[in-house]
Order: sequence, then C-alpha cells, then structure tokens
Amino acid sequence: MYGSYDLKLVALSLIVAVMAAYTALDMSGRVSQAQSRRTSLAWLLAGATAMGSGIWSMHFVGMLAYQLPIPMRYDPLITLISLVFAILLSGLALWLVSLRELNWRTVFGGGTAMAAGICGMHYSGMHYSGMAAMKMQPAIQYQPGLFGISVVIALLASMAALRLCFTLRTATDSKGLLRRFGAALFMGCAIAGMHYTGMAAAEIAPNAICGAGLSNGVFALDTQAMGIGIAVIIAQLMLASMVASAVQTAKASELELANKALSEARDAAEQAAKSKAAFLATMSHEIRTPMNAVVGFAGLLSDTHLDHSQKDFVSSIRKSGDHLLGVINNILDFSKMASGKLELERAPFELRLTIEAALDVVAGAADTKGIELNYRIEDGVPAGLEADEARIRQVLINLLSNAVKFTQHGEVVVSVAASPIGAEQSQFHFRIEDTGIGISAEQLPLLFQEFKQADASTARNYGGTGLGLAICQALVNLHGGKIWVQSKLNKGSCFEFTLPAHHCDVEPKGSNTSNHRFLTGKQLLLVDDNSTNIEIMQQQAQAWGMRVHSTHGGTEALNWLTANPHCDLVIIDHHMPDMDGIELATRIRDQQLTTAPLVLMSSQSASLSLAARGDTPFATVLTKPLRQSSLFDAIAELFDNATLVSQPDAANEPYSLPPLSILLAEDNHMNQRVAAMILERMGLDCDIVENGEAAVEAVQHKPYDAVLMDIQMPVLDGLKATLAIREFGDSVHQPFIIALTANAMRGDREMCVAAGMNGYVAKPIDRQALLTELKKINSPAASEDS
Repeated sequence: MYGSYDLKLVALSLIVAVMAAYTALDMSGRVSQAQSRRTSLAWLLAGATAMGSGIWSMHFVGMLAYQLPIPMRYDPLITLISLVFAILLSGLALWLVSLRELNWRTVFGGGTAMAAGICGMHYSGMHYSGMAAMKMQPAIQYQPGLFGISVVIALLASMAALRLCFTLRTATDSKGLLRRFGAALFMGCAIAGMHYTGMAAAEIAPNAICGAGLSNGVFALDTQAMGIGIAVIIAQLMLASMVASAVQTAKASELELANKALSEARDAAEQAAKSKAAFLATMSHEIRTPMNAVVGFAGLLSDTHLDHSQKDFVSSIRKSGDHLLGVINNILDFSKMASGKLELERAPFELRLTIEAALDVVAGAADTKGIELNYRIEDGVPAGLEADEARIRQVLINLLSNAVKFTQHGEVVVSVAASPIGAEQSQFHFRIEDTGIGISAEQLPLLFQEFKQADASTARNYGGTGLGLAICQALVNLHGGKIWVQSKLNKGSCFEFTLPAHHCDVEPKGSNTSNHRFLTGKQLLLVDDNSTNIEIMQQQAQAWGMRVHSTHGGTEALNWLTANPHCDLVIIDHHMPDMDGIELATRIRDQQLTTAPLVLMSSQSASLSLAARGDTPFATVLTKPLRQSSLFDAIAELFDNATLVSQPDAANEPYSLPPLSILLAEDNHMNQRVAAMILERMGLDCDIVENGEAAVEAVQHKPYDAVLMDIQMPVLDGLKATLAIREFGDSVHQPFIIALTANAMRGDREMCVAAGMNGYVAKPIDRQALLTELKKINSPAASEDS
C-alpha cells in the first residue's frame, strides 16, 4: 500500500528540524559557559527538553505528512516513550559538547550511541519507536537497504552535529551567529533526510481493513491541529533562544567595547608610567652628577686636619647630602610604593648613629628658630638592629622636619624604648614629641592621606606637599609596624611608631663609649634651663660612672660652686633666661670659684663664632644637638684620655691596594677631580678621557688594569664603549671595568653587567664601595710592570 505526502507538512517538518537544530547549538553554548554546576545542570535540563521535544515534534509532523487511505491511531505509552527517549539522548548530546575537549574517539562513540537511539538531532531509535506507535491492522515491514541507509545517515548526522555544536558553542558575534544558523540548516536537513529515508524503508501491506481489531488504548491525531500546535511550540522555543542569543550578543558587544576601552586606558597608563620613569631617571642622573662633587669634596675635606666644629660642619654637609640623595630615591620609589612594589633592605646598623644623623639634618632649621633638639634612648634598648636603616632614617627625618616646621619655640625630642617579643627580636617604640602648634581632633584623620594637609591655612603658612606622612606610614607598615599621633591644639604633638626588628651586635663606630673607667667618680655640674637636656645628659654621664649635679640657671650654679669648689667638670648651656652661658663662665673665672674645665653647649652658628674668637673661658664648645659620642670625646680629651676613646676611622685606614693602572672615562670636569682625588688618597694614579670613544682607543694602546666608566657621555656612551672593548677579545688586554655612574635606578646595575662590566658604583662615589670593587681586581698588568 502506498500513500502520498502533504508538502505543506513536509515543509513544516523541515522548519521544525532546523529550529530544533538551532536550539541545540544555542543550548550547547549555554551549558559549556555556565558559571556554576547548578546553572549548568539547569541549562542541560532545559536544553534537553527543548531539543528532544523539537526533534520528536519534527518526527510526528513528518509522520502526519504521509497520507494513507486508511485511518491511523497511536499508542499513548509508546508515543510517550519515544518523547522521553528523545529528551534523554538530547541531554547526552549536550553533555558531550560541554566537555573541555572533544576528540574524534568521543565523537564516534557518542555519534554511534545517538544513532542507535536518539540525541537532539539524531534519532534512529526515536524514529522507529515512533513508527511502532502507529496502530493499524496491516503490518509494517522495512526494506533492509533503506533501513541501513537511514542508520548510516543517523550516524553521520550525529557525529557532524556533535562536532558543529562543540565548535560553535561559544560563537556570539554576528559572524558566529550566521555560521550557527548555517549549521542549523545543515543539521535540520540531515535530520529530515534520515526521517524520510526511514519512512521510505517502511512497506504497508495492501488492502488493509483499517481500524478493525484495534484496542481502546489508542488515539487519533488531528493533522492540522497537531502541525500548527507543534510549529507554535517550536517557534516559541526558537524565538526564546534567539532573544537570549541577541541579549548575550549585546552584552558581549558591550563587554568587548569595555575591554577595548580598558585596554586603551591600560596602554595609556603604561605609556604614562614609562614617560614618568624616564623623567625620574633623567632627574635622578642630573641631580646625582653635581651631588657627586658636593659629597665627594666633603668627604675629601673630612680627611684633612680639622677642629671639632669644622668636623661637625663637614659631617653635617655629608649627612645632608646623603639625605638629599635619600629624597631623590624616595621620589623614584614613590610609584613603587603606590603599586606595592617597594622592597626593603635589611642589614645591621647602630640605632644611635641613625638617630643622630636624622637630627643633624634638621639641626640648622632648629637652630634658626632657637628650638632645642634632643634624643633619649632608654635603658634596655639594643644598640643594633636589622632593618632598612635608610628607610627608618627617612621616617625620622620626615617626622623631625614636621616637628621643627610647626614649632616656634620650645623643644623637639626623640625617644626610643624597646620590649622583647622573642629571643632575638624586639618591638622598638619611637616617639617624636614637640611643643608646636598642635593639631585639632577634626584634622587628625587627614594627616596620613597622600597630598593632604590638615588645614589649607597651615599649608599656606608652612608649605609642604602633604606627602611626607603618607610615605612614613607606608614605610612603617612595610616593616610590620604601626604609626599614630596624639596632639592637642596649641600644646604640641607626639608622633609614635612601632617597629618589630631583630636586634644584633654591631661594632660601634667613632667613639668607644664603653671604655669609660677613667670617668668613674668624676664630679660633673650641668647648667641648663631645659629639663629635658639635663635629664638626658645626666642619664648619659651617670652611665659612665660620673657623679652629676644639675642646676637650672646661672645664679643657682654660682651658689652651688661656692659650696663645692672641687668640681671636676662644668657643662653650661649657652642660652639661658637669667644669665647666659658666657656671662656665667666669666663670673666663675673672675670669682675663682673652681679650676675645673668649662664646656659650652651652643648652636651651630654660635659655636662657629666662639671657636673663631679664641679668647673664651671655655675649654671646648659642643654643638647642639649634642651627640653622645661628641660629649664623650670632649670629656675624654679634657681628662687627657684621648688614646682610650676613638676607634680608627674607616676612611683613614690604609687601603692595601697593589699598584694599579687605571683609566677614568668621565665627561664632567668636577667629577673628574673628585674621582682622581679619591684615587690619589688610595695611592693610585689615573689617566682621564672625556668620552667612550676615547676610552676604547686608550685601551687599545695601554693595558689598563681597570676602567672607571661613566655611563652617559658624549660621542660614545659607557655601555657601547664597554661592548666595543669586549669585542676586542684577546687581541687587547681586557681591563676590569667598573661602572661609575649617576644612573642609580633599579635595573641599572643589571644593565651594566649585561654590557660586560665587572663592577658598579653609584654616584656620589662611596669610597668604601669603590675600594671594595678595586680589591676584586687581579692585576696581571700591574705585575708585568713591576
């Protein structure tokens, strides 16, 4: 028995197949891109239901398109089973294409399983179970050839569908959607082809008596109603899928635009960062070049014969120069600090010297305003600690500078205490107290913010960028400590910070204050109107075994000396309200109250003028802020024990260098003089050239042991000159090349080494660092000359 096809329903079945295929492609992408397991499972269930229902609907529309001259009925249970079958295997297909990888073995296995049953677009089992649901009296038989062809088509369609779904699952742009629609058209045609091949394989016996003997468990389908209903359902599913895809495409476009804008902003930021880094590097080089002369000549001057005041002044020049270099480094490191890339260096150092160096930097400003500077290190504080000494000094200088800036009269005092937090670690507690203008409670929260001032009027009166305290906080936090402030308006402020650090033994530099046996029992009179000064000096002198009496003015001191003429030493402050130190000393000598040596404590400017006079009653003048070592040296010299006091200065130690042949390549004439004089103090001579090209020529004509090579020079820079020298190989004697450069940013050392240099010394030249590099030289040339 043969029937005919309703072409409208055939077209409808093809449309349904294409829509189902498109839904499958869309759902596979949603399953694979789900952000959570629950979301993935939800999309999998929804996709399997939509796809399975769509393919099942296509099958039955195709069945209805086949018109027979007999009525047909459908078994409800088998019809339902075919629907469930379609949904389950649709879920299998979606799960397969959601995997991270889909190789051909998985494609073939999954395609075979789906061809044997049903999956999304591929439905041999569903097709024939659907056929089995047809209930009519004549038996349905299948032609083996066409049956096999339908199975092959199902297998190929299944494999192609899996691969297409996997490939196009993430396509969201306009081209991707177009490719997805083309794939859906191909897959829909393959599905329809399999279906109608299977239909052609069925043969129905002729002359059937329709409807006879059928059970009540069957139902008839209204062709038009079912076709329209199925088409509406599938159209709704496809429309929902297309709307979701459109929304996803719009979001993807927005995301793409946002990513593009973000990428452009990142590129602009990177370019700005490069420009800033280049500017900072240039600025660093330009400042370091003249600073090399300032610090270098100050160091050379310190090696000459100087009195105590002159040594103090030269020492202050050097320390201020070091501080300026620290400021330069801070500017370079600020961007690293903001990005969290600033690294700390940890090395042992002597805490007392660090505090004194910080006080020296602000001493000039304090002297101008008549402010007393002092420091107190409590008993039990370790002499040495391991931390970043430069950063801690920077914090102290910033806090001291602020204290002096906002204090009009009175004093600024640094105090340090410590408490153990382990066998080898202590919590250091720093306090910087002043008697300045103070800070109101409303302004305190602004203090540690970048580029903020507590008050605009304060900024106008005192200047500043508001960056110092923010840097202090960042540096303290990097050390694992905390910083805070207590303040009362018009009463003063107290900045405090803690610093956990390992304590260690350090070799004292300068004076050996531990060798103080000759001071035991000596009677000392202190005369100062400042209670803090008296307290600190009394504590130091008593630690050396001296007997100390203190008075707060000239009249009180005269009365005490009248009753105690056998005093061993009198230390007098210069500026006191009732009677200044010079007048007091004059009265002591005129009245012959004591023969003890008199020592004056005064500011830098007053010390210089008094030292120049030479007719004062004082044995010596000490410059404020008073260092512990300076006080000890002065007392020791007065008691003729200088040989017990000072340790040798590392700068004056013999250098123990062999005779070396050295070439200096430097274009700055002032820096040429500094380097040449430093080498001269080491017992070395040098030839000088002014650019890299001249250095290359010089090396070809003379076997130098070492070349001190500046980096930025005209004609040929130091890096290119080094590369040219190294290219000569064994044809010329290869010297030990030391970079002597103002390029001191991170990475400059590595750049010099990569060019073939053996050593690196940053400007301003540190003599000890240069000596360390020169000691590394193995001098075959020097040996040959000798």
